[in-house]
Amino acid sequence: MNTVLLTTSIFRDGLPDVLSRMVASIGEQKGSGALGDITLLLLIQNCTDEQFATVPALPDFVVPILHGSIISLSAARNILLRAAFSRGLVEPDALIAFPDDDCWYPSGLLAGIQARFSGAEPLDFFFCSYSTKPLAFAAVAGQTRPAKVRDVVRNASSNTIFLRGSVAIAIGSFDEDLGVGTRNNGGEDIEYALRAFLVSRRTAFLDAEIVGHRDKDRSLRAKYYRGSLLALRRHALADFGIAFEYVRKIAVGGALSLKGEMPASRLLSANIAGHKPLPPSPFR
Repeated sequence: MNTVLLTTSIFRDGLPDVLSRMVASIGEQKGSGALGDITLLLLIQNCTDEQFATVPALPDFVVPILHGSIISLSAARNILLRAAFSRGLVEPDALIAFPDDDCWYPSGLLAGIQARFSGAEPLDFFFCSYSTKPLAFAAVAGQTRPAKVRDVVRNASSNTIFLRGSVAIAIGSFDEDLGVGTRNNGGEDIEYALRAFLVSRRTAFLDAEIVGHRDKDRSLRAKYYRGSLLALRRHALADFGIAFEYVRKIAVGGALSLKGEMPASRLLSANIAGHKPLPPSPFR
């Protein structure tokens, strides 16, 4: 199974140290011989050809793509998706993932997930949780279960979603109205994951922290509230479970406002905000 990983990073007097950890974790698994082809498309923002010349050599499975300015996270991921499709990397049975530059894959993780996608049942979408102290996939794989909408909304993130290529083809690009660096700040990964869930034949959730990443920070809920709310609103009419989560999100916003974690003005603006409809997938 061909594995395609799409990551973006920002050049600031060099690439961040955490990126080396992520690349090394992939290289270790590639070197084990248990996997098929792995390609990491790496969009390096704020980087010129001259600056990139100062970067130490990257492993051969890393394909760097330079961008001269800093852009939103959703726009960056769409550049990566277009590059993956233009290079013919996204085959229907490929494995697609979007690791952040500060996450890492513990030993055996990719092989374990590939095995799930190669099983007898047609798995299209898999996701899990993350932690600074991730667990070994083999130790908790038995906890995998069919996913529910609430699992997607409360646990799926760019670091923890793994898609079959056919799903990436069907759902298209990230919503560039959402995500860090946009006016709506966040929510692009939840929105993308919900679309994946809605078109997948089978979605599985492993309620265990098997991807390495900094722990969730509940103090950031207000910061990303607006984007997440809009992501849920976009699909609230498509599924009763999403509609429930949308109403619940409105209530969560009210609670955050009452606790003083989010100004009432921000709550109001989030609930009246709008964004453009998504175009059809350009990759079909």
